[in-house]
Amino acid sequence: MKNKTNTLIKAAAPNVESNHRHDFLQFISQIGFLENDNIKPLFLNFDQEMADNDGLKAIMFAGKGKMYSLEGNFIAAIHSFDIALDYSTKYNQILDDPYSDDIFAYVKCETGLFYQKINETDKANQLFRNSTLYAKNRRLREIIDYYQIISQLGIESNPKIDIIENLLVSFNKKGLTIIYSLGLFRLGAYYLKKGDFEKTKSYFDESLKLASENGYKYVISLVQHAICNIYILKKQYGLALQNLLELFNNTESHYLRSLVLETIAAAHYFQKDYPLAIDYCTRALNNSLHHNIISQIPGQCLFLGKCYHDNLKEMHKAKYFFKLGYDQSISQVEAGLSLTGKRLKAIHTYTDFLHTYYPDEPGSATAPDYLFEFTHGKPWQEIMYIFQYNLILHHRLKLGAGDEFLKILKLGKPTYYTTQNNLTKKGFLFPDFRQKNLQFPRTHLNESLQIYFSNLKDLSWEGAIKNFEGELLKYYFSKYGYKVKTISNVLNLSVASVYNKTKGLFKDDRQYLRISENYE
Repeated sequence: MKNKTNTLIKAAAPNVESNHRHDFLQFISQIGFLENDNIKPLFLNFDQEMADNDGLKAIMFAGKGKMYSLEGNFIAAIHSFDIALDYSTKYNQILDDPYSDDIFAYVKCETGLFYQKINETDKANQLFRNSTLYAKNRRLREIIDYYQIISQLGIESNPKIDIIENLLVSFNKKGLTIIYSLGLFRLGAYYLKKGDFEKTKSYFDESLKLASENGYKYVISLVQHAICNIYILKKQYGLALQNLLELFNNTESHYLRSLVLETIAAAHYFQKDYPLAIDYCTRALNNSLHHNIISQIPGQCLFLGKCYHDNLKEMHKAKYFFKLGYDQSISQVEAGLSLTGKRLKAIHTYTDFLHTYYPDEPGSATAPDYLFEFTHGKPWQEIMYIFQYNLILHHRLKLGAGDEFLKILKLGKPTYYTTQNNLTKKGFLFPDFRQKNLQFPRTHLNESLQIYFSNLKDLSWEGAIKNFEGELLKYYFSKYGYKVKTISNVLNLSVASVYNKTKGLFKDDRQYLRISENYE
């Protein structure tokens, strides 16, 4: 995964950096990081080899993380922010006063903003708290406070609009125009969700005016796209499509192009022109796949799958896009993103679709060999802990809070909670399923097992375990031959247990006889 991530970053870097370099330079200049003229060439070229200390490298990689985040390439963003945090830590350790370090504070703030964006709120809040402790620059401290307050828009029932507006006015007076412009956009987007078109348009217009005056191309396109959403909500589809097509031709951001194509698809969908909606969303998906705009891919796959399923009744095409969304979502989770939002929905949608339309699909009864790769070198008990944890997650991520999942598992509450407590003691941590945005370590989330569950007919506790144990033993018999003692040693399972779990496993009695002959 690391090599793949590096390849994706190298491929995306030129376009991402060229599109966002101007805005980023303006931003760090307004904060006060470019007061030294000797530093400017470094950031104009974004060449880490030119940086003569770890602090400058930290700012650069934080900037790259921000740029990748804006372009929807969250995996590359995580990679860049990790490097930035590493450099900022090294820089902080050589300072005379490590608790007065604006670079350290800025990197943590920027990283916190990213994790806030991808719904890792606990991690984001911790980073914000740390950044506040280290910031000595008053302007930077105000920015950190502002980020934490504005993150509550759309979450709290009564967000602190007056405080946000006062901070934005203060930023504008201090020359922090890019934060001011984006802040106005955020307020406009908040009122758009509330259906207050008058306030929305007022904020958008002011944001667009300021961005245009300062040449903030990305912000300009962002606001123009949002204004098109107002037209769609007002059912002014012709006006929306005209402006969206013009925006698509003018924007340089691959992310915004995907977003525009999605919105064009939505406009056609609302007009019940489903083939044209599919055409534009397919173009959006191809653009996202080509440019690694992973933030959009699960949602685009869901849209296309539902169009084919709900509107055109073409189940084989629906299956293709639901499966693509599932595969992409699982890969994103394995790469470090949270199992929330469209990723979680894509996984559940494909699983439900398979159970409804393809219950007897070839391959659903037999596990592929790659499923068992994670078991290599692990004892039987550890393998079963991983299996049990993933089986519980599969049900609970799908059904959320409540006890409905126990009916499918066919487990009583005492048995389930005893099992969960046992797994927790072994280091398998469960999220709070009552939360909208689930957060938990992904160390034990197993991609191959989640795929296996999507094809398994009997998802009860005993049925799933029995099926898996049988498939696992078949795999090891094919790998090592019908030698019970060898399997016993490899899996750290008693010879008697191997023999007993094998009873009734093979339809061919001669195979079982070969096992019996090796039972000594």
